Amino acid sequence: MPNQKLLSSIDSLLKGKTPVSITAICQQHNISRKHLNYLFQEYLGVSPKMLSSLNRFQSILHTISRAMPDKLTDIAYELDFFDQAHFNNNFKRFTGLKPNDYIKNVPIKPTLKIVPHFLPVD
Repeated sequence: MPNQKLLSSIDSLLKGKTPVSITAICQQHNISRKHLNYLFQEYLGVSPKMLSSLNRFQSILHTISRAMPDKLTDIAYELDFFDQAHFNNNFKRFTGLKPNDYIKNVPIKPTLKIVPHFLPVD
C-alpha cells in the first residue's frame, strides 16, 4: 500500500499550476531523491520526473484541444516552457510529431479533441 509521502508527492506533481522540482518534493517530505524514485517506480512504474513530464504533456494536449492556437509560442509560454524549441522537443518526445502536424490533424480526427486521450495510430 502506498505511503502518505508518496501520495503527497504525487499530489504535488499533478495539482500545481507550475511545475514543482523533484528536489523541492524531497525536501518537503525529508526523503532522498533515490528513495522517492524507488517509491514512484514501485507503485506507479514511472519516475517522478516522467510523471511530471507526462502531466505537462497532457496540459499541452488539453490546451490545444480547447482552443486551436494561432501561435504555438503562446502555448509554450503559457505552460512555462523556456522557449519554443523546448516545447517542440517535449511534444515530439511523446508523439513523434511536430506540434504543427498534430494541430493539422485535430480537425480531421475529432477524437483528438477528447482529453485525456491517446494519440491515434495510423
